[in-house]
Amino acid sequence: MPTSKPAKRKRGRPTKCNAAVAEQIATAIEKGCGRIAAAALAGVDDTTFCRWMVRGEQPGAENEVYRAFRRSVCSAEHRLEQKAAQTITDLFDPLSPDRAEPAVRLNAAKFILTHGVLARSTKREVSGPEGGPVQVKAEVAVRPLFSDEQLASMTPEQLAAALGSVAGRGGA
Repeated sequence: MPTSKPAKRKRGRPTKCNAAVAEQIATAIEKGCGRIAAAALAGVDDTTFCRWMVRGEQPGAENEVYRAFRRSVCSAEHRLEQKAAQTITDLFDPLSPDRAEPAVRLNAAKFILTHGVLARSTKREVSGPEGGPVQVKAEVAVRPLFSDEQLASMTPEQLAAALGSVAGRGGA
């Protein structure tokens, strides 16, 4: 009778990343919490949350749980963005019975755009060929403000006034 080997168990502790935790975090995000605050409410450390999000970008069957987690978080953020955009639209609708005063509408729009999910920043990196430094070339043409003949014909007062106006522009 052939004996089958027991399945090898992975090393380390089993992950706490599951659908229930993802749902808790997604619900908190939809209510306006930031990612890290939502993770903390679900009992997930910020570094663990970030690690799960990174693993959710990676291919492979072993990362499917993390991909589902990442999709859940990103979907919640998109739903929050849609709600915020709809709220702003409703505030500006002249036919809306809930139309707010102009100052309130403006402050609400500024707050949502600067503090919410809409304020996410994107990292932009610029590099030269093969990842090297960017080469910048500039040409500067320097020409005198006055010709030799003009300088020779100026009185000391005119020359002082001319030098004063040049110094005022950051020149001399």
